[in-house]
Amino acid sequence: MLPPRPDTTGDSQAAEFWKSVFAEYGLSLDDSAPIEDVLKIVAQRMEAMVTGLLYLREGGGPRGLAPDPEAGIDYTGATEVVGLLREMKAAPAVARGMTGSR
Repeated sequence: MLPPRPDTTGDSQAAEFWKSVFAEYGLSLDDSAPIEDVLKIVAQRMEAMVTGLLYLREGGGPRGLAPDPEAGIDYTGATEVVGLLREMKAAPAVARGMTGSR
């Protein structure tokens, strides 16, 4: 048995964030939305977050941040994460192609 988690504030904040994101697209976390739609939305938002982390380290971006080499994520890491997110977004189409289903 896992010990109880002392702070679930982050969980509730994350749930509210994703609830609002899905609402922007007319979807609900309670609905059985098509997996393609869910993965597309999650991948787009996560790519934006990774880009923000890159700006934290490298500087620049829409807010003209100063570089901070101790913060964020480096370019190589950002590229790897974005690549994985794009593969995740494409997974349902790849799976359909492998099974021949539509």
